[in-house]
Amino acid sequence: MNDRERSRADTAVDWQIRLQDEPDNAELRASFSAWLRADPENERAWLEIQETRDAISAAVRRSGRDPAQADISPAQIKPRRSPPIWAMGGALATVLALAVFLAPEIQILLEADHRTATGQTSRVPLSDGSTVVLGADSAISLEFTDEQRGVRLLGGSAYFAVTPDAGRPFHVDFGTDRTTVVGTAFEVRMSSDGSSVAVEEGRVRVTTGLANPSAEQSENGVSAGQSIRLSDKHQPEVQSIEPRSVATWRRGKLIVKDRPAGDVIDELARYHTGLLLAGSGRFRSRRISGVFDLSRPYDAILTAARTAGADVYSASEWALTVRDR
Repeated sequence: MNDRERSRADTAVDWQIRLQDEPDNAELRASFSAWLRADPENERAWLEIQETRDAISAAVRRSGRDPAQADISPAQIKPRRSPPIWAMGGALATVLALAVFLAPEIQILLEADHRTATGQTSRVPLSDGSTVVLGADSAISLEFTDEQRGVRLLGGSAYFAVTPDAGRPFHVDFGTDRTTVVGTAFEVRMSSDGSSVAVEEGRVRVTTGLANPSAEQSENGVSAGQSIRLSDKHQPEVQSIEPRSVATWRRGKLIVKDRPAGDVIDELARYHTGLLLAGSGRFRSRRISGVFDLSRPYDAILTAARTAGADVYSASEWALTVRDR
């Protein structure tokens, strides 16, 4: 499951929560039906959620345990107006959410040569003298041969300081796209809303659509002090940036300027120990700027959400949901 599929599953879980909380809300049900019809993949994600819920519910019934035991989170998080997660039971819903997100983690675990946990970063020296710094909750696999130096970013973010070698180009694959360099320093970041490449030193070539035969391919040169944002919904977008703003998470801060709030919150989620549901809502497309302290991810998520006109609700003391006001 890639980041886009994970976001779709995230949204399906959120619909499950909202419909369970407000079963008689006709407007909510109409919105849900519109979401379901908008894309066949939405319906597939929803059916998978229901199958998972039914399987877990059956297992709980067989165990004879009472699942309706959900802890209420601290008062500083805005409480839900009705008993959270829920008529089907707090513990059951927690397991449901965990099941949805566990599958992609297992897949990454099987493919990764190097990975980090929530809130952790790691410096990875490569055999050619280059260095990769992995961001929180990120993973890479290596594909080094005598002819090429290859890295695949499986999820999250990574900063690359590449040793020059004109005879062996260095490329980073992420999703269906690729960044190719000879020697430079840059960051690649993946999120549910797309991906981006930001260059601190040198110049890179970004090729889109390599792994998708039906997609139109394009090449974009990106120089130091520039970033490029890639999304299925928009044409590649090149912006000017401060080189020192590249991968500021290496120094414990996330500095953002005019970025979609959904992208920012997704990145902050990699530092939050617990479940964060923020897969849908108007707030995701609103652009925000700010400096966020990654040692205090809870406060950072609250600030980013409120700046984007959203609120943070609690389903348990470790599970948060971000929604439009």
